[in-house]
Amino acid sequence: MLGSEAGTLESVLAGPRVAKPKVLTGSDRFGHAYHRLLLGADLAAIIIASLITVTFLSAIGRGIDLPEWILAAAVMLPVWFLIAYVLGLYSQVERLLDMDYVAEFVLVIVGATMWCWLLVLGRAVIVDGYADLDLPAAMWFLMIPAILLCRAGARPIARSRPWFNRSIALIGEASTVEGMDRRIDRHPEWGLRVGLEVVRMEGDRGWEVRMPAKDDDPADSARVAFGASEDMTAATLTKLVDERGIDRVMLAGGMESLSSRVELVHTMINSGIAVDYVSGGPETLYSGAIIQHLEGISLMSSRPSFPRPAGAVIKRGIDITLSAGFLIVTSPVLLASAIAIKLGSKGPVIFRQQRAGRDGDTFEIFKLRTMEEGADQLREALWHRGMHGNEGGMLKIKDDPRVTKVGKRLRRWSIDEIPQFWNVLIGDMSLVGPRPLPLDEASRIGEKYEARNRVRPGITGPWQVMGRSDIPMEDMLKLDFTYVTGWSLGEDFRILLRTLPAVSGKSGGL
Repeated sequence: MLGSEAGTLESVLAGPRVAKPKVLTGSDRFGHAYHRLLLGADLAAIIIASLITVTFLSAIGRGIDLPEWILAAAVMLPVWFLIAYVLGLYSQVERLLDMDYVAEFVLVIVGATMWCWLLVLGRAVIVDGYADLDLPAAMWFLMIPAILLCRAGARPIARSRPWFNRSIALIGEASTVEGMDRRIDRHPEWGLRVGLEVVRMEGDRGWEVRMPAKDDDPADSARVAFGASEDMTAATLTKLVDERGIDRVMLAGGMESLSSRVELVHTMINSGIAVDYVSGGPETLYSGAIIQHLEGISLMSSRPSFPRPAGAVIKRGIDITLSAGFLIVTSPVLLASAIAIKLGSKGPVIFRQQRAGRDGDTFEIFKLRTMEEGADQLREALWHRGMHGNEGGMLKIKDDPRVTKVGKRLRRWSIDEIPQFWNVLIGDMSLVGPRPLPLDEASRIGEKYEARNRVRPGITGPWQVMGRSDIPMEDMLKLDFTYVTGWSLGEDFRILLRTLPAVSGKSGGL
């Protein structure tokens, strides 16, 4: 039986639901506080953009009626908050777990465009039909980055607040629940803490209720049977979650039928509990899957997808243009790094290694050397020290002893990866694509994920921006497979946008 939680669990399973006074839940506090923070960030951004706009136009000799501008800005300020609210720029923080500036990018552009056109119309009415486009155009140009930057600055503030951490429940099959638990642990920026696990054991109709440690209460668990009927199981699970003070559930399978799952979701939502359903089928591997609704039944539809010739040509053109420009811009950094490497340790400046490329071909990858000379010959002997173990598939060693002092600094900001842009320029790699694996790691991939070899490997990709070294190989292969089967130029653009914070956040190494 459960120790400190036994009384609570027994009362949930045995007694009727007792009405409790309505209080703010963890998600309510999160939403209210985060909304106020984003409102403040938007206000600061509009004020900053307005000041820079006025200063810039005055400096280039454009006459500005300052009282008129202050009046127009004051009148239009509430309009921005209304537009942002309608577009979902505030409610997204409650719906999306992985909220960042990429998710806001398009909505901010749309909102700023609408706001500036309304500003043009408003000033035309105030100034007797006169519509000067200089000020709104400058304001639009500055408003977008200002809002994105101020919101990006608000997110670290939010993560440092107690209300940011919310307790959730995981319900479902043991393997899926454990996988979700690991993912949540890898992403503290989501602000989630598992407060309850209700696990359906494999080959067993029973459930195991796991109560993770909370405050001074130790972790504990108990085996329970929730009853045969669907409504009884749904009511008991819902009450168990509610008694734990949790208002968000991730449902990871475990229900014997579709109707059982529908009944559980219906009961929980009616009780004020948000539900995230973890899809466990093959549809999880296809990012191009779409949700359709047929007479109240939700379907997730997946179709085979292949890069079209025009898209491939555009992608290659972008690769050549950006890689050539980046190599030119970063040439002083490369020169300084080369000198530091040469002075810091013996060996060549450039590290070369055979990697698996497109369609089973191999190529030689170029990187700045960050390890002692001959370190690559020690790979086989060091597998047992890898973060993911001998069977992990990838050799990732925390505090790798082969890395030099200069190498640590280069890796910190991924400067050692810059020579790979030469691989992109000559066609061995792409800017975005699956991770290029060393041959000993590539040999461990089975036929299940062969599709990742259809395209050129990339300098950055879904694995690099979603966790990097912390993600085990099996999950990395799923991410790469998802990218390849659902490839689009838009997805490449989103990954490129997310690469900078992933590198500056120093979350592992490429």
